[in-house]
Amino acid sequence: MDGGEFKRNRHARIKVDGDVLRYNPEPNDSSVGCFIIGNPLTEEMSYFEIKIQDCGENGCISVGLVPFNYDLSRQPGWEQWSVGYHADDGMLFSSSGSGTAFGPKCKVGDRMGCGIRKTDEEAESQLQGMMMPSPFKVVQVYFTRNGEEVGQVPIIFPIHTEHLHPAIGMHSPGEAVQILVRPQKLSSSQFPQSVDDFMVVDGADDDWIKTHDVRINGQVIEYIGNGFHIHDVGLAQAKSPLTTTTHYFEIEILEPGQSCYIAIGLVHKDYPLRRHPGWNIGSIAYHADDGKIFLGRGQGTPFGPRCYRGDIMGCGIHFPCDYVTPSDGEDDDNDEELEEEDDAKPLPIPEPRAAMQDANDLVIDLLDDLEDFGSDDDDGVEWHMGKMGLPHFRGRGGIDGDPLDLPVRAFRRNNVERWFNDRKICGMMPRQSADIYGRKGKGLMVKVFFTRNGRRVGQKEVMMPKGGFYPAVGMLSLNEKVKVDLHPLTG
Repeated sequence: MDGGEFKRNRHARIKVDGDVLRYNPEPNDSSVGCFIIGNPLTEEMSYFEIKIQDCGENGCISVGLVPFNYDLSRQPGWEQWSVGYHADDGMLFSSSGSGTAFGPKCKVGDRMGCGIRKTDEEAESQLQGMMMPSPFKVVQVYFTRNGEEVGQVPIIFPIHTEHLHPAIGMHSPGEAVQILVRPQKLSSSQFPQSVDDFMVVDGADDDWIKTHDVRINGQVIEYIGNGFHIHDVGLAQAKSPLTTTTHYFEIEILEPGQSCYIAIGLVHKDYPLRRHPGWNIGSIAYHADDGKIFLGRGQGTPFGPRCYRGDIMGCGIHFPCDYVTPSDGEDDDNDEELEEEDDAKPLPIPEPRAAMQDANDLVIDLLDDLEDFGSDDDDGVEWHMGKMGLPHFRGRGGIDGDPLDLPVRAFRRNNVERWFNDRKICGMMPRQSADIYGRKGKGLMVKVFFTRNGRRVGQKEVMMPKGGFYPAVGMLSLNEKVKVDLHPLTG
């Protein structure tokens, strides 16, 4: 499968928005939607990958290979000379409308990939000898889920078909995917042994350790998520934390998008991808849309002016004069030593706040704690709005109580105080807090400051997580775009 003629993409019942594809049939049309990429897979351009943004009603999403003239009303794998891995049931379809068990099902956030490997000449000769007299080609097709290979299958197709093209199928309202990797040449071996040898990670870039729902082009970061609800956050987290030599970074708002839900801030190394900087424990951020500062919780407080197109937002750290940047792995070994230092303080206690703001705050914080607690350990704590509109909980184990009777199972380790309606309530520190700040919930206090157009907006004294604070940029509305300078003070 050498060479390959590049053609225009073909699609039907699919809405194309950049790299995002959405199922979009006409009214009263329930046919399959199919998108065929014009570039075929070849020995030099041998892999493509998508990310599921929305499973819609049924999650009938598939990836596979098809001839370029494939019927656009059929899922990849249903028709002759095609193959497809289907997300809704994990089945493999190969030139048939009947699938076979193949791999795990796929859900929102999962990456599905498809690639080809060269078949050795002996195996190809044996396969061709079993076929009809007309000449055929043989290629090994493999599929991946979240970077791990699911399995492979040999595909035979006639020479006159020339090439097989990447295809994405959809078949229920609301489905949406993002094309992460298009067919492209490999920089190393044409046929690496490991998928990770050539896998292009979402947002892979030398300066960034991880990204979600954003596209990075040099210094420019563009939001490419849905922008529909709170979990559609786009996040870019820098590869390295701020240090005494690189203690400040900036972003310039190129496009505010629909709502300018843009944030600049600092997060701990393992910060969740679907949360704005500042929303979760171990983070702090200045938000452009309302000028508020968020300190590890979902409720912000007034801080500075709003920011618009052309504004430059900055964030930095004032380290203590005697601070020495730890070497890799040093933080984990020094918990006990840090506990005895004068500048090591326990987790701060929040001050009393207005009642209604407290209700909203408590719901967000406790839901975050439950989310961090993990579904594997959760026996089923269910949150809903109880009497007087206050947060209420119910568990499958018979737990049922007043808003102030916190579900103790949802918290682990050290006691931490919380406030509600000017009353102090006690629970346990979320178990992840120990992972972020150390076993005793103590850490070095530093001053984090923010700027707007070169002028200081303000600063907050916060506890620095183990491993340091990592620069982060958050986005949450369509068409947002920023330019990032991670080293503005180095020339």
